Amino acid sequence: MAKAEDDPAKIASVLLVTEGLNKETIGDYLGSYKEKNKNVLRAYCQLLDFRNLEFDHALRLLLSRFKLPGEAQQIERIVNIFAVVYHADNPRVFPDEDTPFILAYSLLMLNTDAHSSMVPQKNKMTKQQFIENNIKVSKTLTREYLGRMYDRITKQKFETKADYIETIYNRLHEGNLDIQGVSVRNDRRCLEIINTIFLVEESFGISKGINGRS
Repeated sequence: MAKAEDDPAKIASVLLVTEGLNKETIGDYLGSYKEKNKNVLRAYCQLLDFRNLEFDHALRLLLSRFKLPGEAQQIERIVNIFAVVYHADNPRVFPDEDTPFILAYSLLMLNTDAHSSMVPQKNKMTKQQFIENNIKVSKTLTREYLGRMYDRITKQKFETKADYIETIYNRLHEGNLDIQGVSVRNDRRCLEIINTIFLVEESFGISKGINGRS
């Protein structure tokens, strides 16, 4: 029987359910070039279960769980495996795995364009531009389908959600043990969870100092 630290499905499960793990570190780990990390990412996506989810909803769900790395190669690996798993979960939505791969990149670019203060309002991508840029990707993509995704993403950006325990954990690293009037020293549940975080990071090599960056 494989050890937990060698089983991609078990690692993915731990990364999903353990409160407080640093979202940036998880993104770096999942985006690694190592075959083990790729397998963990695939299992991670499978556990999220994209069946019957609109494509942009599935991408939003994934990106709510960890912060997308900054390196192009890491992003490509994550987007590629996401596209493969989404297509497997929803085989009738797209004709192949290339379509969701290209579309995911397009949605990421739209998200940045729409919500970055660095892009002047007059230069932001219009709905018509987005549709025209993507309508030729696949015959299965309709203007209505692309338009709905444009509306949802320009209205609400992709965001990674940090939980309460992660906030405490990060503050611990900063040396501040008192958060919002709650002493972590006296919070038994917080201490138990934080101890679990340390054990998970040590077991799987995903501590802030060992992030699997390519």
